[in-house]
Amino acid sequence: METTLEAVMWSGTVFRYTSPEYATLNEFLSGRGSLKGDGRWHLKDRNTPIVYTSTDFDTASREAMAKVRYYGLLPEQVLPLVVAAAKVNFLKLLDLTNGLTSPLSLAITVEEICELDWRNIRDQGGVAITQEIGVLAYDEGFEGLLVPSAAARDTKGVNLVYFPDRLSWDRPPELVNPGNLPN
Repeated sequence: METTLEAVMWSGTVFRYTSPEYATLNEFLSGRGSLKGDGRWHLKDRNTPIVYTSTDFDTASREAMAKVRYYGLLPEQVLPLVVAAAKVNFLKLLDLTNGLTSPLSLAITVEEICELDWRNIRDQGGVAITQEIGVLAYDEGFEGLLVPSAAARDTKGVNLVYFPDRLSWDRPPELVNPGNLPN
């Protein structure tokens, strides 16, 4: 059976927190930091950069502190962090904000996405369905995904995660106020 995953377009401003190591003009939106570890929507072993952003500032802030809450850390243990905004224009995103139903048995609801403990699955040697979906989206040529935020599910926050090497237009995301970041 052949799968049909519909693409959506999305334009707007996204927000992203990162460590100072990646808070430069060349690195902020590169996704290279994602190659150091797995994430909810990617596997580091795939050697595919991915950039995690949020469609609003509050969601980005809550996502930045998700690791703190999960591991019971103090906020100062993950600081400093740098936040920036970028203008984006995507032509081919997989929209999972209403869940996903696919003939590939990759069916998942928004609630399941938000409740999925992908870190525990990874720690047990497994691969989370969200990671499988991220791999599928990449392999199918999507630029990225629109996904519900697990950290801001009570406010229906949305994250936009994208693959820098899959962008299908000549204009990359543009940082807002790029002069405020170091070269």
